[in-house]
Amino acid sequence: MNAVTIPEITVRTTNDGDGYSHDVIAVTAEAPGQALTNLKTAARALAAELAGSAGVKAGRDSGWGLEVIDVRVVAGPADGESGWCAYGTLRSTGMSPLIPDDVPWHGRR
Repeated sequence: MNAVTIPEITVRTTNDGDGYSHDVIAVTAEAPGQALTNLKTAARALAAELAGSAGVKAGRDSGWGLEVIDVRVVAGPADGESGWCAYGTLRSTGMSPLIPDDVPWHGRR
């Protein structure tokens, strides 16, 4: 089985448009910019994990994207230490190989 090419991940505070939500991602860091960088890294790792666990083949990986939507960055992680927490929802768009084939809108652009 060939590996799927994970596209560049868009991070945004809105959630308009079509897409398939996979999971919520939350990360912490010492600074807000680093929290956003960590969020993209965690999103890429989750996408690779989803591709591997679903047995996705590389044939369906053109014309799709990944984004983390509804992103929020807040001061102070939940564990009480100083720092920043960034969180959002990982979503596939377009002809994503990560979207199950039985999802009714799959293939819609």
